[in-house]
Amino acid sequence: MALGLYIPLLAAAAPARVAFVVDTSGSVPAAALAAVASELTAFLQQYPATTLHVLYVDASRLLSELAAAKADGRYSKLLAGLARIDLVVLDDWCLHPLTDAHRRDLLEILEDRYGRRSTVVTSQLPVAT
Repeated sequence: MALGLYIPLLAAAAPARVAFVVDTSGSVPAAALAAVASELTAFLQQYPATTLHVLYVDASRLLSELAAAKADGRYSKLLAGLARIDLVVLDDWCLHPLTDAHRRDLLEILEDRYGRRSTVVTSQLPVAT
């Protein structure tokens, strides 16, 4: 059975949340992202003058981009840019083993966003009980 966790992302009183969506069947992340889209639509209807910047990215691609940014000196600028995006959706979380460098990169991103911006993380890994 699939497990889906959805935390409302945008509320007037608390605009920064983190949601983890985990599914072993492959169907819940799509449903959760549809719920996020619905939540964003409702938010934008309530606050029509608001512009939200959203990034949807595969986690392994983001980690590759971060490694390339370290090599060519763009790392700090890339992290700063990620910290300014209103909603980051990291798809396919941890489908590949993480190195220590990957863990540090992800920690940097999440620490920069904590309490300031919303983040959704999706995965198809089983949840240990």
